Amino acid sequence: MPAATNARADGTRRWTCTAHPRHVAGCTECQQRSAARCRIRNRQIAYGTWRGMTDATAATEHVAKLVAEGWSARRIAEAADVARAVVHRLVNRTAVELFPETNDAILALPVVPCDPAGGVYVDSTGTARRLQALTAIGYDANKLAAELGIAGQPVRRWRRQTRPKIAARYHKMIAGLYERLALTPGTSAEARRLAARKGWAGPLAWDDIDDPNEQPHLDGPKTDTDDFDPVTVGQAVDGDLTYEQLAAHRPDVVETVRRLAPSHSDTDIAHFLRWPGRYDLRADGISRAARTIEKLRRDHGIPGRRQAPSIAPRIRRRTAQAA
Repeated sequence: MPAATNARADGTRRWTCTAHPRHVAGCTECQQRSAARCRIRNRQIAYGTWRGMTDATAATEHVAKLVAEGWSARRIAEAADVARAVVHRLVNRTAVELFPETNDAILALPVVPCDPAGGVYVDSTGTARRLQALTAIGYDANKLAAELGIAGQPVRRWRRQTRPKIAARYHKMIAGLYERLALTPGTSAEARRLAARKGWAGPLAWDDIDDPNEQPHLDGPKTDTDDFDPVTVGQAVDGDLTYEQLAAHRPDVVETVRRLAPSHSDTDIAHFLRWPGRYDLRADGISRAARTIEKLRRDHGIPGRRQAPSIAPRIRRRTAQAA
């Protein structure tokens, strides 16, 4: 007989085995679990911690409220991790007494609307803020939807917070995605511009992103020289990000070059950041990427490290003479 899905793994909550809804005298596992519960009871009586059986009135009323919110007996049993037969007796108002742990598990369930697909609804504020914060650092709705494995339209709707509640399973999915991407900038400049127009705050602006009463920590208007993300720049200087990941937000590129310039030549920076055009050498032996970085430094007044002359022109001249 298949094992019941609502039984605890340690067997301490139920008197019966995973195959029987009621105690069967001839079943060895039922006997073992019954004996284990008796040992726990005797030990608690000896220590003075035995709570005895609990009146089921409070649990019966609580289950009635859950049913009114759309919970089924199966969903209540799974959420509380109790036997489904116990929940049915509470629904039918035939239960008189419950084990204390069973009573506590049922009363701990929140009285909130039940999601028909298998969960409860939670406040959508934290979900909307997380999606807005990821948009602010360069992730558009289609990219977020692809990461979640769903269509893009629900992501746009959740991001705008069109409804006050969201299914708990989606809230959990988006929270996990946020933890994974919050410190890694995206590549969509359009997403950053959208967030700027809407006034959406980035991940670093929140202390408790789920608190509806919290306001984001936003500074005043910034210029091109100080609008960089210190976390992003720090990762780039450590070699964890490439130019392609920085390019969507130019202040991050400028600040990264500013920090690398004292100890790296333009060519070194180009290779360090895997800058496009780093292998495209010109007649003077300087790559196209190095020339771009040199121009960026001049435009922003960043002093550069003296770069040793390339030997590539001499090699080409010698090769031409030998031919």
